[in-house]
Amino acid sequence: MVVLVTGATGFIGSNLVKLLVNKNYKVNIIVRNQAAATKIINENQINYHLYDGSLLSLEKIVSTCKPDIIYHLASEFIESHSLQDIKKLIDANILFGTQLIELSSREKTSYFVNISTNWKYYNQNSYNPVNLYAATKKAFEDILKYYVDRGLLNVINLILFDVYGPNDNRKKLLPLVFKVLNLKRKLSLTQGEQKLDLVYIDDVINAIDLAGLLLFDNKVKGFIEYKVSSKNLIKLKELLNIIQQISNKKIIINWGAQKYRDREVFLPWQGGEDLPEWSPLIPLEEGIKKILRNNENNN
Repeated sequence: MVVLVTGATGFIGSNLVKLLVNKNYKVNIIVRNQAAATKIINENQINYHLYDGSLLSLEKIVSTCKPDIIYHLASEFIESHSLQDIKKLIDANILFGTQLIELSSREKTSYFVNISTNWKYYNQNSYNPVNLYAATKKAFEDILKYYVDRGLLNVINLILFDVYGPNDNRKKLLPLVFKVLNLKRKLSLTQGEQKLDLVYIDDVINAIDLAGLLLFDNKVKGFIEYKVSSKNLIKLKELLNIIQQISNKKIIINWGAQKYRDREVFLPWQGGEDLPEWSPLIPLEEGIKKILRNNENNN
């Protein structure tokens, strides 16, 4: 199977690429620079395509690799945007993806796995984006439906929640917590009443791969949305207590020092349909232990 992965140098994307390579797929990835690509995996095991931001560059990539399936993970995440951020959000989350599916449809690529966000459903509404990032993600999904309705594409839209695991360098809370475990530095947080839906990285990439197989085997047609949920919610405050217990280390936390964000999500989206034939295999406690062991081995 010939696959094309966008967002391959990110935390989720790089782990997905390794899984696809191990399954002996012919893996193509789009990257902005060669150095980022070679950090993922042995470059002899993947075909990386340099993208300079132009339509001509993207057209050459798609016509060269002619993928059976596209895994679209690339996105621009900005929690609270400024005026200067609007173009970046639209270019990355709408324009790039639209150009990609227009070009791939001309190469008869029929299958598309799109990674979406539960932040589209603020306060459990059928559609209420938490921020502009979530709004741009939804706008692209509406464009996907246009191509589906024309009979050019079959799409699984995967809703992800809180993804965690080893070697996560994203500017998110959990990576920060694991970094400060060995430091005598105070961590200033909110009251910690937010509930999280944490899914270990291996379970997430297995879900993404399964979505591709469901499409390739013609078990799913049209546009359908599934969620990738642990089904076990935990409050932030409780999570940090568990991390301290398992690691046997104390984190100095100043609870309530930070205000909750505007439109804070206290309860992840509870609606939607579960991805068929998938369930998480890594319990939270085991996932935390895996991160701690990995951090010890790297120190």
